[in-house]
Amino acid sequence: MLDQVASISQFIDVEILITIVSGIILAVASFFASPIILRYSFEYISTDNIDFNQKRFIGNTRWAIAATFITSSVIIILQNKTFFMAFDNVFRSVLLTSLIVLWLRVLHNLGQYAIQKIVTIRYDESIIPIVENIWTLAMLVSVVFLSFEVWEIDITPLLASAGIAGVVLGLAARETISNFFGSIALYADDAYQTGDYISLNNGDVEGYVNDISIRSTQIVTLAGNKIIVPNSKLHNSIIKNKSAPDDQYRTILKFGVSYDAETDKAERAIRRGVEDVIESEESYVKSWFFGGTDSYKLFLHDFGDSEVVFKVFAKVRRPEDEPRIRSRMFKRVRDELNSEGIEIPYPQRSVHLEDRDEPDDMPPVEPSQSD
Repeated sequence: MLDQVASISQFIDVEILITIVSGIILAVASFFASPIILRYSFEYISTDNIDFNQKRFIGNTRWAIAATFITSSVIIILQNKTFFMAFDNVFRSVLLTSLIVLWLRVLHNLGQYAIQKIVTIRYDESIIPIVENIWTLAMLVSVVFLSFEVWEIDITPLLASAGIAGVVLGLAARETISNFFGSIALYADDAYQTGDYISLNNGDVEGYVNDISIRSTQIVTLAGNKIIVPNSKLHNSIIKNKSAPDDQYRTILKFGVSYDAETDKAERAIRRGVEDVIESEESYVKSWFFGGTDSYKLFLHDFGDSEVVFKVFAKVRRPEDEPRIRSRMFKRVRDELNSEGIEIPYPQRSVHLEDRDEPDDMPPVEPSQSD
């Protein structure tokens, strides 16, 4: 028996034997341990309302991990040319290609989970198939290029052809590509979500975000009109999200009183008018920023050309409530100011004429005669 072991040891190096045994042990251990670890991890990762097959993902992952240990052991063994003269780079390339395919399948499944999770939260579910197709295409391209690298195939001519084709496609679909990258930039900036009330370019377009697709964003105005804005235009616009950082809408009102009026008296009249509307409006938000107890803010804002300007900061729950609340506040404040005898001035300009005597040496003006 010892003679047989000695004869085998002449052909098999001890290091090779250790590598084989280690690879097999690690592969078997990972094959049985990885499902337990992955199932435990999924207890902390929600997959509710997502079309994600955990069993398939776990099965692909366990095979990929086990194959990684086996492939690593075989590649280490193949480096010993004295024992494995019959094997060459072809076998090594086949193993690496198979390993690439296995791991990219795992990444493909994991990417689909992430896509469904992110898109469901931020965008409309109808664009999930589009994003998944893009991800699948990216995985296929990765398999091809990595396989070429493993098989030591020169891909320079292919890249040149792909570059020319990419330029042609880019020129033909530049608007679509621009909108696609615009949507990615908007997502990265966390500019808005479905249901937010946004304003573009200082109020040129204003309304609720109804739908966000990979190409455009649909906005419904308070007048009930649907506006479709390409994402590339949105990315280059000034976006004011009036629903952030909370879901309460802010409105600003300005009241002007005469310079002859007492400031404290005018302020009390404005407060009475504003508070009267607040108490009778159910849709008014009776709290200020960051958990404050004030229902509004009133400041002496400016000294205008013909008036002292007070500014009121108010909050409403919905933008469609703003016109009604503004109208009621203006009416009530006007009544309160009138009851106190405080004038609400209107823009006016005084022109002063200066009388000047004509100099004595100025010759008289003679009327012109015509033939």
